[in-house]
Amino acid sequence: MSGEGPSALGGWPVWVRAVVSVGLVFHLAAMVAIALAGRPASTLEAALAEPFAPYAELIHQGHTHRYYAPVPPPTPIVTAEVRDAEGRVVARRRLPDRATRPRLRYQRELALAYHLFADHQLAASAGRRGIWGPSYARHLLARTPGGVSVTLWVQQHLVPDLVRLRGEGPIDPDDEQFYTVPEVVVRYPEEDGPPSEADEDAGSLPPPVPAVRVSPFARPGS
Repeated sequence: MSGEGPSALGGWPVWVRAVVSVGLVFHLAAMVAIALAGRPASTLEAALAEPFAPYAELIHQGHTHRYYAPVPPPTPIVTAEVRDAEGRVVARRRLPDRATRPRLRYQRELALAYHLFADHQLAASAGRRGIWGPSYARHLLARTPGGVSVTLWVQQHLVPDLVRLRGEGPIDPDDEQFYTVPEVVVRYPEEDGPPSEADEDAGSLPPPVPAVRVSPFARPGS
């Protein structure tokens, strides 16, 4: 039987199976190499992962699986406040929301917070407004009855220093000292253009209140 035709069992042609097999081997090798290259990694592990870096970035797998070891990074926190035509708060949203279940959805919220934070940082360094802040604001307005404006803040939840933990004993990781000053991502739709100094010096966030729950992943009309 020719290698170009279907097999005796009616499966894929030999050349298709060969291509898929090579692709699978390449993918598995990339995932293993990227996972091993997370810090702390040896020079050899880093060198093995280097050829796979463009592919890992393309499929959004450029992260390791060391579960935040040895030192977890700060967690970005995005807070949204939705107001009606009279200026009253009709909904507040926090990303990630600790009450979110299942935990996989919480991870999705965390990924969205990282994405919004990175977009804000990149846009601020370029002196312009971010793209994804207004996009998320439009989504919240579409999902919040009576909402006409949205303000988004972003800040980081810092990790307490381990040396300090050893010296002082138990501390409250949610204490205000472990949060950076909130920065305004966008006030939608009132403003346009680059961030102002007033935005960067915005005061602290309003205290949490019972809010209408808005899913960041629900599709309009669902």
